[in-house]
Amino acid sequence: MYVCNWFWLALYLLSTVLLIVVTVCGIILKHIYLGPDIFGYVSSITYDSAFFGLPPGRTLDSIKRSRLLKDMRYRVGAVDGAQGPHVIFTAETELYTTSTIVALRSKTKYV
Repeated sequence: MYVCNWFWLALYLLSTVLLIVVTVCGIILKHIYLGPDIFGYVSSITYDSAFFGLPPGRTLDSIKRSRLLKDMRYRVGAVDGAQGPHVIFTAETELYTTSTIVALRSKTKYV
């Protein structure tokens, strides 16, 4: 004869409900957030970017580049390109907050 251990059943049900809530929150956030999912290794995004004031290309290894970027504030924005607006990842500095970088808009299609 089998007997149910109520503690383990309650723990199982609690973890199941928690997983469902986290999944629903992830789906909701996916539809609310306007930008692409780009936040893997942030230092690798900056290699060919002119928006950070770092040496271009691969002149710094990833550890040195990460140390230079650790105190910077970043933002995701859009710039107009030849084929339409592009999503960019940039440092939030005086130079780039006054330039043509604008906030992402919900109805705009980005290249």
